[in-house]
Amino acid sequence: MSFQVALHPLVLLTISDYITRHTLRQQKGPVVGALLGQQNGREITIEHAFEVLCQEVEGEIVLNQAWFEDRLQQSKLPNLS
Repeated sequence: MSFQVALHPLVLLTISDYITRHTLRQQKGPVVGALLGQQNGREITIEHAFEVLCQEVEGEIVLNQAWFEDRLQQSKLPNLS
């Protein structure tokens, strides 16, 4: 069973930009982001990427759930079917 994955070039630029800014600002902690795309059978397309707001809670890195849900709503692709 094989999959075909297509990665949009803008996704690579977004990831590269985020890592570069994180490094140049000498920020601590992990680089966390989200990849959004679609799956049609065995074909997967990754079309969008964005950084994710996290916070440290009791020594663990935790996703800010409310912020993520709002950001995800803003990024939703229209249903073309």
